[in-house]
Amino acid sequence: MKKGIIISVAAVILLIGLFVFSSQYRGYREEHYNTSAAYTTKTTEAPETATEATTVKPQGVVAESKNGDYKVVVDGETVTVVHGDYKAQMDFWYWGICNEAPQIYVGNYDENGREVAVIRVLNGIYPDATDSTKTVKTHSLFLFRPEKDEKGEKKLGWIVADSNTWKKPFNDAIKCEFTQLKSCEKILQFAMDNKKDKIEYDEKTGITTNKYAGFASVSKNENGKYYTMKAWSKNVGDYTFDEKGNINLSVQILIQYNEYDLVEEIGYINCQMHVRNNKFDIKPNTIKFNASPGHLANDPRKSAKEDWQITITNSSEAPGNTTKTISWIDCNFDVSSLSGNQTQYFSELDSQIKYIDSITFCRDKIVFTAKSGYNFSSSLINSRSFKIVSNEGTDKEIDIGYDCYVEKNGEKNTLVLTFDRGYTQKQLKNISVHFGR
Repeated sequence: MKKGIIISVAAVILLIGLFVFSSQYRGYREEHYNTSAAYTTKTTEAPETATEATTVKPQGVVAESKNGDYKVVVDGETVTVVHGDYKAQMDFWYWGICNEAPQIYVGNYDENGREVAVIRVLNGIYPDATDSTKTVKTHSLFLFRPEKDEKGEKKLGWIVADSNTWKKPFNDAIKCEFTQLKSCEKILQFAMDNKKDKIEYDEKTGITTNKYAGFASVSKNENGKYYTMKAWSKNVGDYTFDEKGNINLSVQILIQYNEYDLVEEIGYINCQMHVRNNKFDIKPNTIKFNASPGHLANDPRKSAKEDWQITITNSSEAPGNTTKTISWIDCNFDVSSLSGNQTQYFSELDSQIKYIDSITFCRDKIVFTAKSGYNFSSSLINSRSFKIVSNEGTDKEIDIGYDCYVEKNGEKNTLVLTFDRGYTQKQLKNISVHFGR
């Protein structure tokens, strides 16, 4: 399992209390975005952190924009953002700057269409909720633009995006739900709609009938049984910039299971940010759920309905061997390129695929038929020790396997490996099968 830790009973109780909208993300508590040209600011203490950080004491220019137009200057513990004759004193940044240099991006972020600066500043370092040996960082964003106060004096006005900025839309306007499918317990479903709307589900499958959904796969225990979800939460949220300077938000999603006191990162809610009505807000129609690596899953709503079948027969004789138990199969096929039933020689292949008489690929399963006298390992069947991997070794690698069992076919045993949904032949372009070690 990726990124999972055992937590104490007390921690479980705490987590359950936080699971609706987690407050583990504790950034700046500024609530002072401004609605007029006369900006006001207030100084706050450096944020509490749940872990010690190695700090340095930087001085002078610690960050500047690509063209040098905006600078962050530290003098003692005084922090100033400088843009020509325009300045803003941001002393409460000092803790963050001691632990990480700020980032400055200049672009058309302002809703008025003028070029302004957005500065990303560290605001917290916390233990990773899924791995106590690691930490995670969170940041605030500050947009700066040149203004004049009521006396005509030059200053930099600013607005901020912190933890409350992204939490507010999810509390007030966006409804999100995580469920486990009835038709495939391997798959978790993220469904989303407007706060006022009800999210509907198919009674038989548990798949949402609403417009937007994202999917992830849960882990299995040592006996090959999928965990069942107990609760989920939005955990830390962080702002980043992409290569084009767009502002992105990633909100970590945690899952807790019924079977064990495990907390697991299942994925992220991702979206873009923009400035509207003089404040940072989530950009409409950009919210989506992305599963973490190792938890990627295909959309079950796109399951293929039409049956098809391709069979490969192994023409090689089974090599002489006293072992009649098949406990190791490794093979890779481009099923999409196969045309009709065909014959291949498996004798030169690694693994015990040499003892397979035929392989049949179908819409929803792969069937391995053993040569006469050979049997599949019952312990591996009982523990569901197998994977069917699509696009193995790439960032799009997905385990599309779901279940396995053995059937008797005359004097031969057949190993049936089922998919998590139906697939067309063209969709099975690069398929690796691992049974056993």
